[in-house]
Amino acid sequence: RRIFHRVRWGLGLIIVGVVAATAWSYFAHNLPLNTEGALTIFRFFENFALLILTGFFLQTSPGFLKMAALAQLSTLVYLYGFVGGNAWMMSNQMDRFRFLENWPSTVSYHLLVSLGLIVTWLIFRSGTRGGFWITYLAGSALAGILIWTQSRAAWLGIIIMSALAILLYRRLFSAPLLKLVWKGALVAGLFLVGFLLLPRPAQNIAILRVFPEPSPDINIYRGSPGGLLKLIAREQFSPIITEPSRLHLWREYLKKAAVQPWGLGISYFPELAVSYDGIPRGPHNILLEAWTLGGILAVLGWLVIFAQAARNTLKLLHAAKNGFWPFYLFLSLIGVGVAFFFDNMINFRLFWIIAGLGIYLSSENMPEVSLGFPVWLKNILASRRGELNRQEAARSS
Repeated sequence: RRIFHRVRWGLGLIIVGVVAATAWSYFAHNLPLNTEGALTIFRFFENFALLILTGFFLQTSPGFLKMAALAQLSTLVYLYGFVGGNAWMMSNQMDRFRFLENWPSTVSYHLLVSLGLIVTWLIFRSGTRGGFWITYLAGSALAGILIWTQSRAAWLGIIIMSALAILLYRRLFSAPLLKLVWKGALVAGLFLVGFLLLPRPAQNIAILRVFPEPSPDINIYRGSPGGLLKLIAREQFSPIITEPSRLHLWREYLKKAAVQPWGLGISYFPELAVSYDGIPRGPHNILLEAWTLGGILAVLGWLVIFAQAARNTLKLLHAAKNGFWPFYLFLSLIGVGVAFFFDNMINFRLFWIIAGLGIYLSSENMPEVSLGFPVWLKNILASRRGELNRQEAARSS
């Protein structure tokens, strides 16, 4: 009950907003509950359960946070992309890396959280002994996969996350300039090394994702990235931050929001959706997506959840003796939060888990962490083994 009490306002606003908007659409537009609406209900309850259960396990299981961190390293399976190259690993959109996911962007958002852990480890780790470079190479490879997904939203998220990590490091530790530059170089190096690890076609496609104008004149399989960059510099091509469709969708959905602030309801798609090139599309923005489903109340509810998690992690970051965990959770929240401004991801499960960890984290349930490799990984596994042993002893007794 106490766990639910902490998130009652955020979840309550979302639920009331969704019910009101859906009822309005039913009576005003004769929109009954469709398949997409039913799936949305299920996804909301699933994610609300994830949020609350994360709080429950964080407060009752001493090793839960470490196990959650270990789960984020499951993205290491993506590294098979460097040796696999199978068709099921690529989408039909310019060979974007997607592995087993439906969309490349989903891969990139999981990687944002994983790289948040790696960046935090780099910030808090001192020295380069004890397998430092093994971990660094693995992190660089994950950064390369992130680039390979071609998700510009995730790229922007990781850039802002990394810059914020350096700024927080300077503020928290009053680091001297030389050390600040060293940490910044390590973080930036993740992505430079990751880019260099990619096969040549993936490098060229990543460049063309930002500078698409020379696309018709480039053979991505034979051309060199260096030659492509020289062409872009010579011709002074302009970068593209987001798809032209995004601006159209945002503008049209904002017009709808100004007229109907109570939202469109969970069954709005495709009948009330904005079309682009004749195809109904979602708003591709987390706040506009919340509005479509539940109006201004759902927007406020999502912002309350996000703000609670960000505020608590920032508070602990300044108060805790070891700020590793709140640092990691705050970076992850910011990274996915930035990316979500360009996508429909209100029901992305990992966000609700990270938000739950951020909201319910406290100095009492924050475990110690060792930053040596592979000691830190061994500690996580040992914590899990200890938890299993305690459960077995409890059952035996």
